[in-house]
Amino acid sequence: LGAELLGVRLNILAIYGTLPSQETTYHSYFVVRKEDLIRSAQYKPETGEPTLEHIEKYLRALKQNPARFIYHDRFSTSSYFLPALYFKTHDVFAMRQSINPNLTPIQVDRLLSTSSTDLVYQIADKKADLAAVWDGTKKKFTEATTDPTKVDANSKVSFIPIPTDVPNDFLVASGLRP
Repeated sequence: LGAELLGVRLNILAIYGTLPSQETTYHSYFVVRKEDLIRSAQYKPETGEPTLEHIEKYLRALKQNPARFIYHDRFSTSSYFLPALYFKTHDVFAMRQSINPNLTPIQVDRLLSTSSTDLVYQIADKKADLAAVWDGTKKKFTEATTDPTKVDANSKVSFIPIPTDVPNDFLVASGLRP
């Protein structure tokens, strides 16, 4: 996407399919501590799963001491690009404080890791306030697992879907389009 925006001509040769379903798209999820949503966003677990509205309330509640958003790779669609689009459309900006009451400040930091799994552990361990991960990472924590660290982390966090289908990776060749 970035290359095409810069004018590079690419021919798509194949699209990665997620096993076993062979889906050609995936999804991104915000990760936040459940207790923080309950305290700061008036989330009530008995009313259902948390939504993006809860994220917005949560971030606004932390305006005086901005939430810390972490990501693992600035070229990651699920952990950086989609959250950045969400932040922009909801007037959330990387700044220490806002003098404009319509803007919500956040602190943005890159986690020195290549794994989106580490983002979930950082949120569960209260080392950051918000992150985003893709389907594969979410499944590591929410599907049946005997790994006690994953079970513990999953009990502490919520995965809130960002409602945008994202295409899987493409195998491309440079060249002119027909």
